[in-house]
Amino acid sequence: MQAAINASAPGDVVTVSNGVYLLQATVWLTNQVTLRGFGPRGSVALDGQGAVRCLDLCNATVDNITMTNGFDSGSYYGGALHSLSGLVANCIMTHCRAYGSTFSRVAGLSAEHSTFTNCDIVACTWMTVHANVAGLYARDCTLVNCRFVTNVSLDTFSALYARDGCMVRDCSFSNNVGHITASFYYASVSNCLFENNKGQVTVNYGSLAGCAIRGNRNDSYNVLEIGDGGMAERCRIEENQGRVELLQGGILRSSLVSANRINTPYQSDAVVYVWNGGRIENCTIVGNTNSPSEAGGVRISGTLDPEDSVLMNSIVYGNSGTEISNSASSIIAFNCIEGWTDLSNGNITNNPCLAGPTGFHLATNSPCLNAGTNLPWTTTGWDCDLQPRNLEERVDIGWDEYFGGIFMALAGDAGAMTNSWRAVSNAVYQLQGRENLVEGNWEAVGDPVTGRTASVSVKDLPGAWTTRYYRVELKSWR
Repeated sequence: MQAAINASAPGDVVTVSNGVYLLQATVWLTNQVTLRGFGPRGSVALDGQGAVRCLDLCNATVDNITMTNGFDSGSYYGGALHSLSGLVANCIMTHCRAYGSTFSRVAGLSAEHSTFTNCDIVACTWMTVHANVAGLYARDCTLVNCRFVTNVSLDTFSALYARDGCMVRDCSFSNNVGHITASFYYASVSNCLFENNKGQVTVNYGSLAGCAIRGNRNDSYNVLEIGDGGMAERCRIEENQGRVELLQGGILRSSLVSANRINTPYQSDAVVYVWNGGRIENCTIVGNTNSPSEAGGVRISGTLDPEDSVLMNSIVYGNSGTEISNSASSIIAFNCIEGWTDLSNGNITNNPCLAGPTGFHLATNSPCLNAGTNLPWTTTGWDCDLQPRNLEERVDIGWDEYFGGIFMALAGDAGAMTNSWRAVSNAVYQLQGRENLVEGNWEAVGDPVTGRTASVSVKDLPGAWTTRYYRVELKSWR
């Protein structure tokens, strides 16, 4: 195999027949050559025999190869793979390991300036107590549709440490064990699933968007930690054992925190804990469990400047114990909080009237409709369903922005009239029109249209009318 790679020119493809290849030395792949396994996924395996790294990759591509039993004892490059400016597609990295007495070792794989698509990182293990990575250590990489399963670190990162410009989307993390399941530092993460892990997800100077964090457990403190410069938005955080912590400026926005429970030794911290500065904006925090004598919803502490700790436009309702414990100077405004006595600053205590297929959307009679206050980001921001936030004059309270149709009264004439409105990707709209708002019915104008860009336009054909009114009906959204 190595001889075939060495004899290849840039752009060549080396196809490897199915089977298990027992390695005596690491395979080196470079010079824009592609190494591709033949047959169904998993048919070709490079076996490091517990002694060597399986593959070193530089400015090249590896496709449909399994790397197993790789070993790293003297560097931070990993037992399965080290990639520099490489493309890794349809590969499986499994049962690789590392151990030793130094820091910054990697059991599975390490990569810089590389792309991973449709890859599995499974059952990689770091066996000693140091700050090390069992799965993938990535810098300035793109990860798409990858799966991290049953990786174990006896100390720090079990699945992924992504930093310095990494983009991670449509990936899943399940049944990994370590102090930190995945850490994102100057990285952006979207549409990922973190499920049934033992450990926490951390984000600093980066973002989580549209992610689900459910069924995880951390016997120490957090299942999600949002630190300085970090933000989680449009996330579902449900049925975890452990808290969500915002510290030193972390932001939780347009997210659901539901049916979580706090670990027994840390009952005084609440399920959502803001320490030394953090912002909770337009969130729905409901049905979480703590000791009856402690806050089940939110605890704010450790800051002197009220501008640093903010709870705004959020629903905190139906949690065990008290809803909020506030031992710091903070801003608590325009929220719906069960049993809250300070009704200044736009706070209300009414039942939020949650409904919808998930039980957490606003019903038509909710007191949270148009009861929030507009923030700088809400003008162009999105709610949990990727609907625009500022549909009305004032934003709604909670993670959901109620959408009952946008009404537009536009003067027309006998010529054609083109109507445009802000659109949400994959939402289906129907433009309707009528000549009189007192009599008659709304009639469909044209066919339903699906939002593909930021705006949608529909033209009404010329008619005999002199004044015409329009509205947009939202028929469905994802």
